[in-house]
Amino acid sequence: MTFRRGGAGKKRDANEADIIAVIKSHGVQVWQLSGRGIPDLLLYDPRGGRYYVGEVKTAKGRKTD
Repeated sequence: MTFRRGGAGKKRDANEADIIAVIKSHGVQVWQLSGRGIPDLLLYDPRGGRYYVGEVKTAKGRKTD
């Protein structure tokens, strides 16, 4: 598992950069994660002090267990 901005060699979905830009515009911090069974994004909202995870898919993307 990696925990670095930009992931570690994983192919990112084409729409992920746009999604991250919108999330950041709302003041939320975003980290891209990589690894089997790991969500794509870790989000932190400093206004509420909460963490969230996010999964990014394109229209043709498929979910894995």
